[in-house]
Amino acid sequence: MKKIRVLLLAAVVVGVAALAGCTVAPSPASTVTPSASVTPVPTVSATPTPTPTPVALTASSIVISGHSITVLAAGPTVLADIPFTTDGATAAAQLGAALNASPVTSSFAAGTCTREGQKYTWGSFILAGAGDITKAPGSVFSAHAIGASASPGVAVYGPGQVQVGMSTADVLAAIPTAVLSGGIVSLETVSDGGTPNEIGVVGFIDGGTLKSIGSLLYINGDC
Repeated sequence: MKKIRVLLLAAVVVGVAALAGCTVAPSPASTVTPSASVTPVPTVSATPTPTPTPVALTASSIVISGHSITVLAAGPTVLADIPFTTDGATAAAQLGAALNASPVTSSFAAGTCTREGQKYTWGSFILAGAGDITKAPGSVFSAHAIGASASPGVAVYGPGQVQVGMSTADVLAAIPTAVLSGGIVSLETVSDGGTPNEIGVVGFIDGGTLKSIGSLLYINGDC
């Protein structure tokens, strides 16, 4: 029995020694794979829509009626419509803006049919202010065309597209309702109160030719 115990003890000693000589290899450290970098997507900026440049309209004609003077551009497009109830200075400013042209401003002296006042002239086209007493009641200024165009080269028409320089026959053909009396032709009647109280657009004839157009005036009034 003693011998068996000695052998077992010797075996245990040898086993321990063998374990003491074993080296346990360390586990390799785990490698962290870096995440793939994300390439940023460039921001696309919207290209702004260019603002169109407004096209300036140029006056092509002035029309004298029994209610107002109207400035037209091609089309036709109304650039200004100025009633005869407008203050004379204001009317002149509006007309000048529409024509893109400043008037020649002057005073006129009192006469048989007028008292002293202001007038605004664009070549052959004239606005007469409050001094013109031949104008009709209710109107604050009057308009007069003494030629076929106003400065700067804008055509001037009366009712029926009549113009200064037309023959009497052509004027009467253009406006069948026109009434010729001596050297005066009624181109448009606004209020018919009977002679001499008719008011409207008046043409003045001399030598068989239309020499001027005026509004808003007494048609047959004896100022």
